[in-house]
Amino acid sequence: MPAAPLEDGNAEDGANFALLERCRELCLDENFQALALQMQTLRQKTLSPLHAFLADLLQLYPGVLPEELPNTLLLQRATAQLENTVALEFPLAQAWIWELMQSLQISINLYHPALHSTAMAADLYARCGRDKDVASMRASRCRVMMLCEMYPAVVQLSDAILAHREHLSATRLCGVLSNAASSRYFLALEAGVSLGAQPWEAALVLHQECLQVAQAAGLTKMLFYSNANIAILSALLGRPDNVHRHMQALEQIPFANSHTSWPYWARLCEALLLCQSAERERGWVALLRLAQDLAEMNTEVHADHLPVQEAVLRMIVLIGRQAGRFEAALLASELHISLQQRQRRMLSKQLGESVDGVLALPQLQSKNKQLTAHGELLEHSLQQRNSELRNALDSLQAEAKVRLAAEVALQQAHDELEHKVRVRTAELEQAMSLVMRQEKQLALGRMVVGIAHEMNTPLGNARMAASTIYDQCQQLIADLLAANLRRSELLTSLEGLAQCGNIVDRSLVRASDLVQRFKALAIGQHTETSVEFDVVALIHQLVESWQTRLALERVQLVLQIPEHLCVIAYPNALFQVLDQLFENSLAHGFLNAEQGQISLDILAQEEQLTIQLRDNGCGISDANLPHVFEPFFTTQMGQSGAGLGLSIVSSLVCDLMGGRVQIESKPASGTLIRLNFPVQHLARLS
Repeated sequence: MPAAPLEDGNAEDGANFALLERCRELCLDENFQALALQMQTLRQKTLSPLHAFLADLLQLYPGVLPEELPNTLLLQRATAQLENTVALEFPLAQAWIWELMQSLQISINLYHPALHSTAMAADLYARCGRDKDVASMRASRCRVMMLCEMYPAVVQLSDAILAHREHLSATRLCGVLSNAASSRYFLALEAGVSLGAQPWEAALVLHQECLQVAQAAGLTKMLFYSNANIAILSALLGRPDNVHRHMQALEQIPFANSHTSWPYWARLCEALLLCQSAERERGWVALLRLAQDLAEMNTEVHADHLPVQEAVLRMIVLIGRQAGRFEAALLASELHISLQQRQRRMLSKQLGESVDGVLALPQLQSKNKQLTAHGELLEHSLQQRNSELRNALDSLQAEAKVRLAAEVALQQAHDELEHKVRVRTAELEQAMSLVMRQEKQLALGRMVVGIAHEMNTPLGNARMAASTIYDQCQQLIADLLAANLRRSELLTSLEGLAQCGNIVDRSLVRASDLVQRFKALAIGQHTETSVEFDVVALIHQLVESWQTRLALERVQLVLQIPEHLCVIAYPNALFQVLDQLFENSLAHGFLNAEQGQISLDILAQEEQLTIQLRDNGCGISDANLPHVFEPFFTTQMGQSGAGLGLSIVSSLVCDLMGGRVQIESKPASGTLIRLNFPVQHLARLS
């Protein structure tokens, strides 16, 4: 069968598939607490591609993802996944998606499409030989038909399903029993069956059976609904003891506290019991008061109160007709009709786009008829013109032959030119690909050489010092064993060991610093969040740390900045960028200069900040300028620096701060570096 590759294979694949099936059942049962634990276990598994695809489908069930997505969006994603499964010829996944789409369509009241989805899922499950899932989809079909108010069909289908209930889980069996009982309840209401009549008894028996199944399986939600429905039907049959017993049972169920409409159902039960006792008048007044309280509610906010409001109005109509209170019964009937109309309007609003499409069809048909009539007129006119043109056609055929020959020659030349262009384009693409590969290999080689060079020195020093430590320790051990170690020799050895240890420590610190600088080149390492800070204060702090170095290098610093400038951006990144630019300028810009100058100015625009750093140093050659942002590019390899400074600057400004870096430089003319990046809430403070 098509499902065999998923279920067969090694034991691990079988266990993973069983876990996926369990998660799917929990999604359908809306048991999200247990589902969270199972999904956590599933994420720790190594899944095959097909199993991983099924795991992705579970994320589309409502309530599975931590963020709440509209069910319409989930339905669109499920539809897109369905196309993938059809292309992959993956019947079981198709069945899962049709089942998922049915659930989503029910949630947005698309009941008729849901019936189609249910039928498709059942057919695919049958093709995969999964009888249990076929029975589950028949139970779902029963639920959708119930929502479509197809009560006679629900009775027939539920009876057929219950005759072969061995394939149903406890949750599905409770659903079928509940739908079978509810359909009989609504049929009795529509038929106007009097209180205490036999049809209510048939619905009661089914709800009692549902309660037994729910108790055995520990289904809290179904326990609540079964007890509530039994209490309501017992009230219709005039059995107060049964009503009170099940109402007391409801108080022990935690789910009842979140069901805000239940107090009104309880009031309805009390009123129905009074209407069948000696206190009929009191029960009638209680029924009317309950209807008034529900009518004063905003049903758009409290949509879950609509069923109880509808039931109360139906009971007023039923009891009013039997007691001769025709005016109240008529008013309740009108309110019931108004309530149903309001419900249908809400449903129509959700299906507006489909209705618009249907309404547009007659207009298109009318326009089509008009175009057809106009076409017939044109055809008649063309027949008249044909006779006139036929004579002219003969004279043009000779000329057409000449033109045709010219067109053939032109087309042949065009085809040859296109072929040459395609060949040339392919050659250029191949050459471009070769150049790109060579550039990548060159950049990679430069990076490897840079890393090896920079790491080799500290690691070599550390290894040499460690070797010396080892040799001296061996000598000390030998001297101790020979018992000829003097105090002065011990002190000398310890001083040597301390010096070597210091060399090892400095070398490892240098290597660690290089590793941190390598990591700074990665986009994922920039994790700073934007905060509000004063750019001018940050610059003053930076300048203060560089005063000693500037004085030693005899470089003058000129600042053209406002008194204050508050922005929301990345202060640590900006500090690191400016610090690196100062270091670059002092280290490389004034190698042979007697008196240098660095100027820094700020230009603030709307949500943009520009910082310019200019020096009058030796500048950068035209050959080196395109490569200054490449990692490990340096003109002083082995003398100073690792060639990472400007690479880190570019990474911070472009990747973290979302800006850009521009460099303008000519040999012996100095260098201008312009930083431009976005900021928020830009404000000048005088």
